[in-house]
Amino acid sequence: MSQAPPDATAGGEWTPEFPGQRAPFAPGNEAAVVHGGHSERSVAPLAAQIAQELLENAETPEHLREPMFAPAVQAWARAEAVAELLFRHLSGLDLQAAMTDLTTADEEERTTKSKTTRRSTTRRTTAAHDQWHRASAHAASLRSKLGLDPASAARVGRDLAARRYLDGATPLSAALETMEKRRALTAGGDGG
Repeated sequence: MSQAPPDATAGGEWTPEFPGQRAPFAPGNEAAVVHGGHSERSVAPLAAQIAQELLENAETPEHLREPMFAPAVQAWARAEAVAELLFRHLSGLDLQAAMTDLTTADEEERTTKSKTTRRSTTRRTTAAHDQWHRASAHAASLRSKLGLDPASAARVGRDLAARRYLDGATPLSAALETMEKRRALTAGGDGG
């Protein structure tokens, strides 16, 4: 007996084939999404918003607006978005559930003429708190590399100033020559 697909009824509307059957999921549903930290549909818009807010903030360091920093800013924003989604999920869990790893097992048994084979597949899901902790640490590491915390802001600022100085009008060889002339003058020489 051939059955038509569930949505292929005369009016295009779905009708259940047996009592209690649920309707098929609509395109774009999020029924399987637990926290969204691994879902591109959840992470991408939040990451774009985080990056945009950073770049529009007047207090954001100028170097982050340079094109060479765009990939690093995007990576940081994605890490922050994942951490934020996991934190939102955690806030709705009780402490025990947040800190418990889950392990599920599926067993399959096959019997042939004289042999029985069992296959077990286990899947371990890391505790939500551990996932959030790793995501937060990753975001903090990227934040530090971009100079978005006080200690790293000084380091990044110093490194960028040195690079700009060396790339600027005074090349390294000219700077070294100037230092040598000053040293010679200080030592009593004629400097040249």
